[in-house]
Parts: sequence; C-alpha cells; structure tokens
Amino acid sequence: MPVRHVIISSDALADLEGIWDHIGQAAGGTTASDFVADLLDAIERLAEMPGMGHRRADVRHPGYRFWSVKSYVIAYRADAQVLRVARIIHGHRDFRLLFRA
Repeated sequence: MPVRHVIISSDALADLEGIWDHIGQAAGGTTASDFVADLLDAIERLAEMPGMGHRRADVRHPGYRFWSVKSYVIAYRADAQVLRVARIIHGHRDFRLLFRA
C-alpha cells in the first residue's frame, strides 16, 4: 500500500547535493543530474511500495530498510502514512557508524 507523504531529511538532501557535486566533477553536470533524478525516481517507487528493500545486519535499528541504486543506498523508514528518507550514501560507507542507535 502506498504511503501518503515522503519526507527527505536534511541529511539526505545534503547527501544528494554531495552526490551531484561528486559525479558532476567526474562526469559532468548532465550525468550528475540524471543520476540524482534516478535516485528521486527510486524514492517515488519506495513510496509506492515501502516494503521494498532489505535490512542490514550492521544496522541495529529494526525500522530501517535499504534500497540500492547503483553504488548508492537509500536508507529509509516507513509506516502506513510516511516514508522518511534518512540518508542516501555510498554503499562502501560504514553503516554501523552512521546508524548507531
């Protein structure tokens, strides 16, 4: 069942800006914009089917789920009303450190 609202945290918005900057420097602004659009499309799909994704053994909080888009991971929590995007980070980051509770 789709959720009614999507909330993208300030950390996740900063992550998107950093991703755009990083890819833009390496491959150009058009490529960066296209990839950020892919990430935003994935968030929309998650809102339509919030049970998608997986849990991670290195993240103790049971409410988080994770969805990969190429080498980046969207970390989110969802209930019947709201999908909350917490972070959008590279898959090689230390998830245990970032999501310690």
